[in-house]
Amino acid sequence: MTDHWQSLVEPALEGNIIFVLGATDTGKTTLVTYLANLLHGQGHSVGVIDTDMGQSDIGPPTTLGLGEVVQPVTHLSEVPLRGLYFVGATSPRGSLLPVVVGARQLLDKALSLGLKKIIFDTTGLVEGDIGRALKGHKLQLLRPDVVICLQYKDECEPLLRAYTYTERPRLLRLPPISEGKKKTPEERRRHRENSFNRYFENSKDIEIDLTRVNLMETPLFSGLPLSPSQLKDLSHLTGNPLLWGEKFLKELVLVTANPLEDTQLWSIKRCYEGCYIKPYASREFDRLLVGLMSREQEVLALGILKALNFETKRAIVYTPLRKDDVQGVKFGRDRLQIS
Repeated sequence: MTDHWQSLVEPALEGNIIFVLGATDTGKTTLVTYLANLLHGQGHSVGVIDTDMGQSDIGPPTTLGLGEVVQPVTHLSEVPLRGLYFVGATSPRGSLLPVVVGARQLLDKALSLGLKKIIFDTTGLVEGDIGRALKGHKLQLLRPDVVICLQYKDECEPLLRAYTYTERPRLLRLPPISEGKKKTPEERRRHRENSFNRYFENSKDIEIDLTRVNLMETPLFSGLPLSPSQLKDLSHLTGNPLLWGEKFLKELVLVTANPLEDTQLWSIKRCYEGCYIKPYASREFDRLLVGLMSREQEVLALGILKALNFETKRAIVYTPLRKDDVQGVKFGRDRLQIS
């Protein structure tokens, strides 16, 4: 980037928390890298929080990552990792609340590490109800000092409108960066695949007793198990083998060999009137991404769920982490096949 850009971003450098906003392929990551190097070169302690879990540079896909800039970098992937938050999906759609919570947790971690300048890289989801909800609530919770908006026309203006007459954040509108390379959907998919392959390169299978660790983002193993006779009766009623079932208050969690059809679901509802039924097909757990957590519920590593025994409540997980370090398992939404 040219010296011309330094004069453009100069007003943003006074802020301690800088939020970079823009649609896909506007050059957000290029700008974040430039800002990180510029602020580091001025002697500041700099953190970068990567909240683009689909095209992650700091941390593997499906996570938000906190990195600390300790030397000039040409790519954000060179920044040492200081913290992770596991979202469990490569798209923010369907995970808006975890993305916002994770961004705040990583900001708190960055502040606790004593980092003085913190830059947020974000996804390109800025338009529509979902984009406005995600970015709008992020801005409310993170309270940045400066928002740098890269936009072609005025695609971010519905978001910025909320801050027209406020002193904070300061708004800085800039054109997209020409050096920002446009990626095709295939290139984005390949980037995710390569990132996962590198991450799981030195992994192995470990067995986890799920009764001895914290379980997060799943209703499994919280209720009273259905008896063998109840499972048999429901299997006969639906013609769909039930592998597991449990009931907690008004919630009925069922795992079937095949996805439940509407008619099968209604047959079960007639037997359990007033219950909310949460159905799973067994294949939904096959190769499911999970976060492996510390006792303090910080992400230590990712894992791939290879087998889940409902009777013994034990799981086989493919991960680079040692078995003894696992104190919790956080279930994700995406499934993964490592090549």
